[in-house]
Amino acid sequence: VKGITEFEVGRVYVHDEQGNGLWCDVGCSNDPARTNGFWVYDSVVANSNRAGIRYENSPNQALFENNELHGNGRTERRGGIDIRDSQNARVINNNLGPATIAGVSYAANGDRVGVRATDSGRSDRVNLTNVDVVNNKMNGDSIITCGGPVSCSGNTNVGTR
Repeated sequence: VKGITEFEVGRVYVHDEQGNGLWCDVGCSNDPARTNGFWVYDSVVANSNRAGIRYENSPNQALFENNELHGNGRTERRGGIDIRDSQNARVINNNLGPATIAGVSYAANGDRVGVRATDSGRSDRVNLTNVDVVNNKMNGDSIITCGGPVSCSGNTNVGTR
């Protein structure tokens, strides 16, 4: 699912996508009706070839909370949650890495990348800033990159690549 205006996704199962599972791009334009911006919650996003959730080139806001993100980044190493050239994102209380849910086993995210927040440095795109990665269960998946515009705290079992 790809949108260019903030949208809300809750309590869904997104799986086996050829690209990104859920993606807000091209500025992810503000929708005044969306108080949390691009909001993904209480969902399972698994086995996407690219990122499970991708928030790209946006100065607006995003909230990703209480999701299960497993086996994403199979061909493009973007991992469970990928924030690229964006601002005002919160990644809170998600479960990443390998897991078994309702008897179904899921692998770790590609290259063990759980959360990735990066800036391309391109002048025609938004600068990465104000990203919080808080209280996530990483189960051996890594966070790229804590520090500077990305604040990381309370995450458990954070792996290295």
